Amino acid sequence: MAARFHDRSEKDLFDQFQVGEKKIRKKTRDFLPQLKKNLSLSYENSIFLIIGFAMACIICFSLGVEKGRREAGITSNMQQEASDKGAEIKQQAIDTPVDKYIIQLAAFKKRGPAEEELKKLKREGYIGNIKRSGDYYQLFIGSFETKSEAERLRKKLAGKYPDCYVKKY
Repeated sequence: MAARFHDRSEKDLFDQFQVGEKKIRKKTRDFLPQLKKNLSLSYENSIFLIIGFAMACIICFSLGVEKGRREAGITSNMQQEASDKGAEIKQQAIDTPVDKYIIQLAAFKKRGPAEEELKKLKREGYIGNIKRSGDYYQLFIGSFETKSEAERLRKKLAGKYPDCYVKKY
């Protein structure tokens, strides 16, 4: 029995006795085996490649950011110059803004009562108008150059219209 066992183990050592396994090896042979031997990378080399790639990405990103900052600076300077020219033109056209003041006497839910009150005020010699604001009709009078003029008239009318107030027009 020892001889039989001894024969089997010797056949395992020689390729000529392993016909079935040889066919399998031919099918699973690597594509371009010489190239595979030359391209083998160690862990150290692969780590260096990854670090190099990361550094290249960081450098490209920072160069792009710097270029963007320079372009943004150029466009903002151009916009600032254009806005300065526009501001000079506007300042020449408008010397002094004239603020006018009006007095809001009351606000009505319906237009009819507001028109009746406006007719009464016109009979007394006041110039006024009605403006719709949301659900209300606001009654205004006057067009005053200074706030103090408007305040004097408001005090006069405060007895009849207690909630009246001065407003910029």
